Amino acid sequence: MLEDFGKKEEGNLLELLKSLYEMDYVKKMLEELGQRIKVRQSEGRTTTGLVGNFVFKGNPGTGKTTVAKTFGKILHQFGVLATDNMVETTALDLTAEYSGQTKEKVQKAMEAARGGVLFIDEAYELGKGSFGKEVENKILSMLTEDDYKDGKTIVIMAGYKDLMDEMLNRNAGLKSRFTKFVDFKDWDSMTCTGFVIKQLKEAKPEAYNLIPSDEEVKSALKKGFEGLIIRPGWANVRDAIRMIKDIESQREVRVFNEKSFSKEAVITLDDVQKAIQAFLESRPNANNEEHTSSKGKENREQAREQSASAERQTFHTTQKEEVRNQENTEERKEETPKGEEFENPYAALETQELNSINDVLVKFKWDKDEEKLKALLENGKEQEEVINTLVKGGMSYDQAKDVLEKYIVARKSAERLRKEMERIAKEVEKQRKPIIQCQVCKATADYWAPCWVAPMQIGWTEVEVKL
Repeated sequence: MLEDFGKKEEGNLLELLKSLYEMDYVKKMLEELGQRIKVRQSEGRTTTGLVGNFVFKGNPGTGKTTVAKTFGKILHQFGVLATDNMVETTALDLTAEYSGQTKEKVQKAMEAARGGVLFIDEAYELGKGSFGKEVENKILSMLTEDDYKDGKTIVIMAGYKDLMDEMLNRNAGLKSRFTKFVDFKDWDSMTCTGFVIKQLKEAKPEAYNLIPSDEEVKSALKKGFEGLIIRPGWANVRDAIRMIKDIESQREVRVFNEKSFSKEAVITLDDVQKAIQAFLESRPNANNEEHTSSKGKENREQAREQSASAERQTFHTTQKEEVRNQENTEERKEETPKGEEFENPYAALETQELNSINDVLVKFKWDKDEEKLKALLENGKEQEEVINTLVKGGMSYDQAKDVLEKYIVARKSAERLRKEMERIAKEVEKQRKPIIQCQVCKATADYWAPCWVAPMQIGWTEVEVKL
């Protein structure tokens, strides 16, 4: 057992294992590893190569990074690793833009993690494209060097389960080197509730008393987490930790306003309910119907209706009909049929979704870079960068992928529509002066086209016709 490592080590190891909440399978794996190491040491056999490289699979916030850090500390205390240092990076961070730079990035990361743990998040990007393949080859090459082979330095790759499986299936070299797997399960409402209660009851320097009772607070938390889990952006343990901080914030505001400073640390049911309410309102669900205050719900419904109206607005090319009336041939009539309509190509995107995409483009400075925008529509690397950034912003991977796919379809549709409108404009430019005006940017034109200033709020209105 772990006690065999001595009283000091025993206390440290047990404390580290205790910190792995609801991860019995990880604890069991580490305890068995400790037993094997002790047996080998007592028999004078080497422990070299006993620990290999790992693949951690799970959704964001399920504890992969935390377990990796704890893993490194425990293996260091076991004597397997020379240091408890862990270096965190991502597959994209290791991928350079120019030939030769990638190998240098990988080497620096491995050297920084020498004797400890190198944690590569979003590792499903490995092997994609020429530079991604370069990362993979360099990692495999360095794992055969004396300073890193046989478990002297441990590499942990982490990411979404399905994407990690796909990555390993297309990279036979990595699959042969990474043979140990740990699956991280999503947290349910009961697990989150138990974690929050445990942390509050074990808070330092003084544990919180829950009023009126532990059970009533548990019931409120469970209901709150049930509402959060089904909403976009659920982040498992990260959201549970945020809930703790929000509860403490509500308590501190109450204590200050009541001027009820005392040595006794008390959290009330009202503190908890206010924290839950604020959390839910900060992350509205798709229909914004649950867990909302009446005023907040009314405001969100009004905003949603305005957004829906803008998204579904149909834009009539009125100038086309006037051209038709001026033409006397059947051919012209067929080209410009009465009542032809063009729908907003961005109608499939929610306003919040489009804003999220635009924020990422501005962050990358792609919003005014036509080459990058063009590459985004076709290139997997640019698309994955956007998806990963959306995921870090709170979306699930599937949701981020779906939003980007809708944006790409809309962007392509808008481009096709723009070209069609330009064709029509050329037909009428000799007969008309500007007849419609954008109510956002105030530009006038002979035809409707997507307004790139604010495509979701666009509205063209007819102005005085001058022939």
